[in-house]
Amino acid sequence: MAAALEGTGTLVAKGAWSTPPETQGGKFKGAAVGSSAGFSYAAQVVEVVVDEDTGMVNVEHVWVAHDCGRAINPLAVEGQIQGSVWMGMGQALFEETQYHQGLSLRVNLLDYRVPTIVESPPIDAFIVEAADPNGPFGAKEAGEGSLSGFLPALTNAIADAIGVRLTELPASPDRLLEAITADRRARRLRKAVGA
Repeated sequence: MAAALEGTGTLVAKGAWSTPPETQGGKFKGAAVGSSAGFSYAAQVVEVVVDEDTGMVNVEHVWVAHDCGRAINPLAVEGQIQGSVWMGMGQALFEETQYHQGLSLRVNLLDYRVPTIVESPPIDAFIVEAADPNGPFGAKEAGEGSLSGFLPALTNAIADAIGVRLTELPASPDRLLEAITADRRARRLRKAVGA
């Protein structure tokens, strides 16, 4: 710590790491890029408010626990988790590539919606440390697991809130209203035939 405060210039460090030779060569997913054979895990809970009249979904709160192996830099890991939740929220609620006659309908960030600070819910990130013996200093990844976990957590929260399960994303208002309408029709039909 004292060396960092001496005022002699920027502290610089350099390092390199590679997976052990026995884990290289395509024997597991990610092997082509030299990834660790260790896998990380994450779990999420998403709280939503759904307006059944408009199809709007508001994410109220997110809790996420992520196993990143050893958290070499806990603050950076927490930032990775929060950023991954945002990216997952974008995929789950807004982002969609659509074409009309071969032309993209969303060619800029005004038309291609991504989450902004307005949509950002409180995110409680819990770092779980289960060291990977093959990872650098016991570390695993700290981002992708929290991204991919958001999508099913969101659709489960919607199903819990209004009883409608989406099978396509994003959970846009149009798509959700379509699903709500189809569910109501199916319920009326079952009631009419006495099922």
